[in-house]
Amino acid sequence: MNVLNPDDRQKNEALQAVLSIAEMLVSRDRDSRTTQETPPAASMAQQLVELTCVILGCDAAFMALSASVTECLQIEATSGFAPEQEHELMQRFEHIRLSNCFKDPSMLAHLAGGRTFVLDLTLPSTQDWRSDSSKREALIMPLLLQSQLAGVIALYRADHRFTTTDISLGQTLAKLAGLVMERERLFHEREEARSQELAQKETHRRMDEFLDLASHELRTPLTTIKGNLTLARRFIVSCLDELPPENNTIRSRLQEIQTMLERADYQTEIQNRLLGDLLDVTSVQKRILKMNLSLCDLARIVHRVVEEHRSTAAMRTIQLELPETRPITIIADASHIGHVLSIYLSNALKFSPRESLVLVQLQLSGQHAHVAVHDEGPGIPLEEQEHVWERFYRVPGIERRTGSSVGLGLGLHLCRKIIEQHNGQVGLESQPGAGSIFWFRLPLHVSLRS
Repeated sequence: MNVLNPDDRQKNEALQAVLSIAEMLVSRDRDSRTTQETPPAASMAQQLVELTCVILGCDAAFMALSASVTECLQIEATSGFAPEQEHELMQRFEHIRLSNCFKDPSMLAHLAGGRTFVLDLTLPSTQDWRSDSSKREALIMPLLLQSQLAGVIALYRADHRFTTTDISLGQTLAKLAGLVMERERLFHEREEARSQELAQKETHRRMDEFLDLASHELRTPLTTIKGNLTLARRFIVSCLDELPPENNTIRSRLQEIQTMLERADYQTEIQNRLLGDLLDVTSVQKRILKMNLSLCDLARIVHRVVEEHRSTAAMRTIQLELPETRPITIIADASHIGHVLSIYLSNALKFSPRESLVLVQLQLSGQHAHVAVHDEGPGIPLEEQEHVWERFYRVPGIERRTGSSVGLGLGLHLCRKIIEQHNGQVGLESQPGAGSIFWFRLPLHVSLRS
């Protein structure tokens, strides 16, 4: 049996340590840990410090990383220190920032450039780095994460000084350690993203169940309220017709009641529309939203929706521009397409000044029909535009100018889903202070395609 001499044994241990660090870098399997055990990041730091000590033949070492909030150095792992020395190190560095941990600025520049250097511990300016009187030098290795200096590994020897070979090897190990720490960071980011995705899916599933239940439970009482309001309005009209002309006081009171009933009926209609959106959104999520597709004239749909809004918003100016080509034939569910335009138009009216113009355009563009609603509202910041199509999203800081403030942030999400089911696209063009253009595009029937 061959017996290794001390030098060979040390080289063998160093080689095994290097292989262990390399294995940490490439291994995909995680060691079995429970939530009660050492956190993965701390465990990884401890392994790196211990293995680096073995490779460079050091007596002691520690890893310090810059805290994300305070930027002060935090001791993440130690090796070879007595408990009282370790405690003293932690207290010493908890108030020292990475940016000013060296009196000589060039040292920090060396670390930021990924270079390892030897620190002379006999100088008064390096007293913070001294572990005990027997250590005269420390090898300082940088830890770079995403090309930024994030911390250091400090190594100590009691018997002899660090050589240029040690410095070169330390520089290589520093790069390897940085890669291991970066891999660990990316792994945890991926795990966190995966956990958030699963949590979001579960939240959406429960929300869909709630919306489905709530919308069906609310349908019956709203229908009852709507029916009773209709009967009450008819009764008031009948009373007014039968009332003698000279009873002005009673007539005035009945007319006041009639006005209040009309307002209540209008609010009930708003609730019904919200409820309909809830039902449609839950149907979309379950992929059971029914589409009664048929040949229809998009120009007629657009004209009908605009006229409906002109009658309910008589004080507003809604301009309509239609192409001369008629009919604009598409294969679609006319009711759903009309609902999409109605949501666009309602939003334009709500978020723009009462005296401003709202323009609705229908244009032909190649093999598609393009419908756009222009308003003179506050506009939507670029960073918010991609989110307006999400469920329950409402742009912050934008107040409604007219109309009801009731809204769930479902309308535009529903619009996108409906148009996509028609093989179309939705879009938005907007700048803060310059209004918005919401549009959708649908494929024309083959008879109209150029």
